[in-house]
Amino acid sequence: MNKNVMMFQHHIEGGHVSPLVFHFPEPHPHAPVLTQQEGDHGQDWDMHIFQAKGIGRLLAFRNYDVRKKVRMISEISEPAICLSIRWKVKEDSSRAAEDADPKVTVHGALVLLEEDRKMPLQLERGELACVDLFVRPENIGELSHHPAIKSLISPFAYPDEDHQLPETEIDGQLTDLAQSIFDEIKLNCPTAERFTQLCDTLLRLFLGEEVEVEPAPPRDDCPWEQSSYEPNAAERIMLDALHGLDQKDLLVKVKTLYKENAARSRLRKTEESRNNLAKKYAEIAWAFSRENLADLYLSAAYYIAAEYEKVSSRYKAKCRKALLRACELSFELVPASPVLSAFYGRWSGQKIVAKVLAIDDITRLLSILLPAEKMDFTKDSSRRGKRLFNEQVKEVFGFRPLSQVAGQNKKYTAKEVLELYNYLMEYYVETIELNDNSIQRSNIIRELDAAYEENDFITLLQIEIDELGRVDYFNSMNLERLQWVMVALLYREQELTDFFISMETDPEYEELRLVHELDNSLSNFRREIIKRKKELDGKAKIVSSDLKQLFGKGEGSHTVELADYILKLKV
Repeated sequence: MNKNVMMFQHHIEGGHVSPLVFHFPEPHPHAPVLTQQEGDHGQDWDMHIFQAKGIGRLLAFRNYDVRKKVRMISEISEPAICLSIRWKVKEDSSRAAEDADPKVTVHGALVLLEEDRKMPLQLERGELACVDLFVRPENIGELSHHPAIKSLISPFAYPDEDHQLPETEIDGQLTDLAQSIFDEIKLNCPTAERFTQLCDTLLRLFLGEEVEVEPAPPRDDCPWEQSSYEPNAAERIMLDALHGLDQKDLLVKVKTLYKENAARSRLRKTEESRNNLAKKYAEIAWAFSRENLADLYLSAAYYIAAEYEKVSSRYKAKCRKALLRACELSFELVPASPVLSAFYGRWSGQKIVAKVLAIDDITRLLSILLPAEKMDFTKDSSRRGKRLFNEQVKEVFGFRPLSQVAGQNKKYTAKEVLELYNYLMEYYVETIELNDNSIQRSNIIRELDAAYEENDFITLLQIEIDELGRVDYFNSMNLERLQWVMVALLYREQELTDFFISMETDPEYEELRLVHELDNSLSNFRREIIKRKKELDGKAKIVSSDLKQLFGKGEGSHTVELADYILKLKV
């Protein structure tokens, strides 16, 4: 399937950043580019941001009105080549010269930003405009051979340590092009393919090439309706690998992979059921003991944080290390919440991943807000299950598709998507319940509607395979359809592989791994949990007693004693 679009955050230095991030898939080449508008303000500044997101590219337009010098921070969700262009629109009136035609100085910079690297922007008084173009290195295409780009993505390139953008004065023609791109996106909502062309033109102009911007195609001529499904890069690779296989050989491969996936899917269901049983028992038996000891470690971390300024500079590094160690000891017992993740980040300068809520966790939260009979939420954690859950949540809260919210018709629907959607809808139409005042969709209809809205041919194929598939079901398919079915099966194979890998490392399956270690015996698991609970309770009693003595002293020197104590602890 498509990758998610890049995520861009821009905020005042030291300001609050929401821990909630919503991910959206990249649009298909002939689908409209994704856009987003937002604003923010402070006592001495106002800001408006317009973002456009396509395939491996993100363009952020920003306008500022600054009344007092301020420092802003930009962050991108993944490594990207960044072209940043900045210029003053209007000087502060108290400093502006009496000039009927003031010269506009444009500054530009080209850098490679690593993941989670922060890019600062110092804003002087006045009105400022800024355009940032982010491009994934793997999407840079033929421009990767340009010396300036090549030096950035070279494995021997070193990032600028102070994270400041090296600036140069550039031709104002860039600002004209940036403005024309902004106008086209706002007025015409171009396709992702056209957006790629516009972004690359901007980058080429910065690199000194002579370029001409091709005029925007008339909207009525955009090939959105009833075009063929356009495979993404990963799907194209899969299809190319199947090239040369005749229908008979491909049919054998399809049936073989179908049976292998079916067997692994059954094993997955068994493992998830076993994991759910183990987690429920562990939650009853030792969840409180883990949380109790984790809270003790956190109390030590907060105590050190409160007393940190009283500590001699000679011992501050040790105390910081102990504070972080106390957090890590706690997180090994109970995953970090978003609040604790932010606390750890402030002291470490690094980000950690907060606990990701499982479907069961979210369902429990929704049950507080909604009547029990409102929706029977799925607890399936597979890809299909997660997509169904999202659709159920949207239905309960009355969320509409983005195309409807924007007041636009859904223009891009591949003919293969439409045909398969209609075929499956006819098959499952009897699962729709007609009430006096409403139409109640079944879960399978919710999945079909979501896949249709997103132009997701692969998901529709997977639904067809899962719900209607049998070994002999594929016999009547032609070569092209078998190729696409094989792609859908390969995606499912990868999903299953990812699941079984996650079973070995993901904290969500910690209890299941313990069951496996104990010969898959739940009775042995129960005895081991009880034993570990007693060990945790004993350790918590000792740590609680030790901390009470150390907390009571209340001097900077004793905070160092607490730090020494924490650094000697083990889980």
